[in-house]
Amino acid sequence: MAGARDRPLRVGVLGGVPAVLGGGGLEIQAARTAAALRERGHDVRHVQRAEADWAPEVLHVFGHTADVGHFLHHWRRRPARLVVSPVVVVPPSREWRLKLGTRLPIPAFEPRVLRALVERADALVALTRWEFELLKTIGGARTAPIAVIGNGVDLPAELPDRETLARLLGRELPERYAVVVGAVSERKRQADIARALAGTLPLIAVGGWDGPEAGRENFARLVAATGGAWLGELTDRSTVLGLVARADALVHLSDAEGQSLAVLEGLAVGTPCVLSDLPQQRELARRWPDAVTILESDDELAGALRRRPRADHRPVQPPIPSWDEVAAAVEAVYLGADAPPRLWGDRG
Repeated sequence: MAGARDRPLRVGVLGGVPAVLGGGGLEIQAARTAAALRERGHDVRHVQRAEADWAPEVLHVFGHTADVGHFLHHWRRRPARLVVSPVVVVPPSREWRLKLGTRLPIPAFEPRVLRALVERADALVALTRWEFELLKTIGGARTAPIAVIGNGVDLPAELPDRETLARLLGRELPERYAVVVGAVSERKRQADIARALAGTLPLIAVGGWDGPEAGRENFARLVAATGGAWLGELTDRSTVLGLVARADALVHLSDAEGQSLAVLEGLAVGTPCVLSDLPQQRELARRWPDAVTILESDDELAGALRRRPRADHRPVQPPIPSWDEVAAAVEAVYLGADAPPRLWGDRG
């Protein structure tokens, strides 16, 4: 398979939560990668929905959940090259626990599944340099070759105007505001952001509720106290990006991340991003220091937003890769897997 592509590849995709149950960034990453590969002419199917007589040449696994380990443990037919995007999401304070967990001899334990994938894959795809180094530490000398390929962005041809967005809000869009995008959860810390912005800048929150039901009304009150609004989950990407493009900043103070799609899209539309101090997000700040601010504490948030330029005085948008560029890089990983295909049970 190594070398230039001379025909379409049959690519099986495995991993993620079914759309009917929800899902999040990992599922979006897998879906957009698969869609871009199809646009490049490949036959890409989710293996749980594929016909029994369809034989993938490449099996691309997203994530390292226990169900992925279970499926691969029972992989007994049609060998294929195994490419894994682990998408490791762990707070820095718990990284040591993840590393320790990879050594525990518990087959269905997610950290142990991660180690098995790192050692048994033909190739690995890390989202960031931080994940690259983590995977090397976990796998040691048995680590598969690793390519660092971040997420991509494809922007709509046109974004809605202020009047359209005002109709969505049911009132005039604030002249200045901050925006948060993503499922509202303890990990993403939107409630803490709303508390920090009270009395300083309206907050527009986009994302469905992902927490104990008792906290839903409290979050709505916190956002309202800033003079902003919580819009819930919005399925129209152009509307979401229109709100992001007109914001003073996109704020993302998550406790843990793989590589935030919301942040990349914010950068792509020219909106400055104020981010939590995570190694993955420091990588973005080093690459685009004029567009990214890293906070060490929530107390710095209001000041950081005051120092950010207004929407009509923005730096040039960073050149975030398109999903087609991501797919081209992933395709190169598929083609570079020189070893003959093996079944999961033959590995290790």
